[in-house]
Amino acid sequence: SKFWPTLVFILIMAGFWRFLYMEKADLLFTYFVVVLFDGASQITGQLKGRRALVPKISPAKTVEGLVGGTLVTLATVLLVHNAFSYDPVRLVLLTFLLMTGALAGDLMASAVKRKKGLHRFSNVLPGHGGVLDRYDSLVMAASMMYLFSLMGN
Repeated sequence: SKFWPTLVFILIMAGFWRFLYMEKADLLFTYFVVVLFDGASQITGQLKGRRALVPKISPAKTVEGLVGGTLVTLATVLLVHNAFSYDPVRLVLLTFLLMTGALAGDLMASAVKRKKGLHRFSNVLPGHGGVLDRYDSLVMAASMMYLFSLMGN
């Protein structure tokens, strides 16, 4: 049935839409974490990656890339923590939540591509999975940021 995937899509997009109206500091932090995590994961995966993380969905993603991306992102966020107004515990929790959302968004987009038999969504950005690959992580992480904001300070 298409009901559940459609409902999930609507909820994610609603969260992303609400995210766009959050405080600029929250927008910046989310984007910072997603870009850093995506980039660090890709670089460490290409340099050290040996074991596929989810080979049937995204064969190029590696365990080593995930670990490297997580460590680099967490260390960087802690290093520049004064730039953000979150208390240390909230900062770490939010960083892990955003990294989880970024990975989930990326894997969901990869699953759609595999199901449709596509290698990439477009050829606009050579060497990438298409323009959507620049946003799949952000959309899911942003939705999670909005949900996190509902829990209050």
